[in-house]
Amino acid sequence: MQIKTEALKSLQIIPGVEKSNVGDLHLLRIINIKDLKSKNPHQLYDQMTA
Repeated sequence: MQIKTEALKSLQIIPGVEKSNVGDLHLLRIINIKDLKSKNPHQLYDQMTA
């Protein structure tokens, strides 16, 4: 549970990211900001809406 809480806090540093967004990011296997570095935002959107 500690890891999830830390991940939640680290992702919420990003402007506009709230709790519900963090849940979506976790579904995409993104648990921290570093995981976003190499991701294409359009591909992430497509994965979430597929």
